[in-house]
Amino acid sequence: MKLQGKAAIIVGTRRIGAVVAQRLAAEGINVAIVYNNSEDEAKALANSLLSKKTHATTIKCDLSDEDQVIDMLLNAKKEFGAINFGVNLASSFPRNPFMELNSESWDNSINDAKATFLFGIHLGREMMSNDGPTKGHLVFFSDWAAIHAP
Repeated sequence: MKLQGKAAIIVGTRRIGAVVAQRLAAEGINVAIVYNNSEDEAKALANSLLSKKTHATTIKCDLSDEDQVIDMLLNAKKEFGAINFGVNLASSFPRNPFMELNSESWDNSINDAKATFLFGIHLGREMMSNDGPTKGHLVFFSDWAAIHAP
C-alpha cells in the first residue's frame, strides 16, 4: 500500500499517540490531531509535523458527543479528502480507590467506552466511501494504565 498522501485521524496524542503521529508523518501520511483538553500539546505536535513538511492540523472534539464527532470528521475530510486511517489512543484511565467507586465512577468510565464507539462507527462509515478494495484502517490502543482503572 502506498502511504504517501494518505490521511489519518489520531486521538490521544499526549504519550504513545505522539510517537504514532510522528511515524505516520515520516511515511508521508497527513495527520489530523484530535484533542479535547490538551490543546497546547496538540498544537505543538502539529507544529513539529509541519516543520517536517507534513500536512498536519488540529481539531478540538469531545468524542463522547456524537455531533462533535461528526463535525470533526467533516472538518478532517474537508482538510484532507479521504480519511484512510483512524487511530484511537484516548482514554482518561481514572484511578479511583475501590472504596470510593460510585455511580459517577461508572458514568466516567462508560463515557470513555461511548467515545471509542462513536469514533469507530462514524469513521468506519465515512471510510466506506473511500475508493479501492481497502476502504480504511481503524486501530484502537490501550496502555498499561488500563489495569489501574476500575
